[in-house]
Amino acid sequence: MKLLLAVLLCTTFVLRTPAALRSPRARASWAATGLGGFGLLITDTFAPYTDVDQWLGGMNFAHLIRSLLLSSSVWFLRSSIIQATGAALDRQHAWKYSPLALLISLGAITLPFMLADTTGSSGSFVTEQGTQLGVYLYAATYMFFVGLICLDIVFLLRGRWRSWLGMMRIGAIAAVIACLDEIIYATAVWASIGSQLFLSISFKAFNVVYLGVAFIILSLVMLAIKPVQLVQRTVAALLGLAVARCARKKSRPKSANDPQEGRLIDPRTTVYRHVIALKDMEAQEGIPLGPFTTRILNAGERILTRPAPVQTQDNYRMGEK
Repeated sequence: MKLLLAVLLCTTFVLRTPAALRSPRARASWAATGLGGFGLLITDTFAPYTDVDQWLGGMNFAHLIRSLLLSSSVWFLRSSIIQATGAALDRQHAWKYSPLALLISLGAITLPFMLADTTGSSGSFVTEQGTQLGVYLYAATYMFFVGLICLDIVFLLRGRWRSWLGMMRIGAIAAVIACLDEIIYATAVWASIGSQLFLSISFKAFNVVYLGVAFIILSLVMLAIKPVQLVQRTVAALLGLAVARCARKKSRPKSANDPQEGRLIDPRTTVYRHVIALKDMEAQEGIPLGPFTTRILNAGERILTRPAPVQTQDNYRMGEK
């Protein structure tokens, strides 16, 4: 599950890089996917925990780094949700969203870790050394911070159950429950209470947090996709191939990709150019289009006859794609 989510986050991070470079509004979600993806790559499948930790000195610093990366990821994830949904923020609690609050929280996670005896690289570091007060406070603070952010996401999305926003809220609720479960587990390990069966079930139940975060990330990705422009770009690409194929029939060099088109924001302009080019080839040069090209041409004409979608806050989009 961790590796699958890491691949999803890293893929989204790479795909969102051009949008992040163009638009500041896309950078919060871009940072969230990058930090989360890199944090989850420290697994036994991709980057073995013990190897990474030995490289860092064998003091379980890999665990701390992963916790800080994932905490920061959830923080930026909340910021991207605020941008995507246009959620109104309470000015009296604006301090919760300041970078200084993030730095203080990361410091609160790091301090008990540094005060504990963390020698010996182990992926089960918290379980094996959880009887130490420092390790317990480190794990509990980390989970409390992540759970608090996810709980804030739940309140930011209150009353929004439709489409992908509903899945996003369900994911945040699942993450809150998983964080609460982890705090209970860490407390039971530290206080040496609870049966082995209880500890085992509680430990496994924490994986729900990854499922919850996966729901949130998937929702953000789907909210970032503009369905109308996705269809328009697909039709524009097919029309471009048709223009190039028809040009080859006349042995006339014609590129399907105008160097200016890569910088066009509105794909309708590209569709318009290709539709005009195909119609000219058919009418003036007598090039037969064929049934498939005709269907693509008709699809392009339907796009041009429809009014362009109006961008409003109700679209719940994350910025430029």
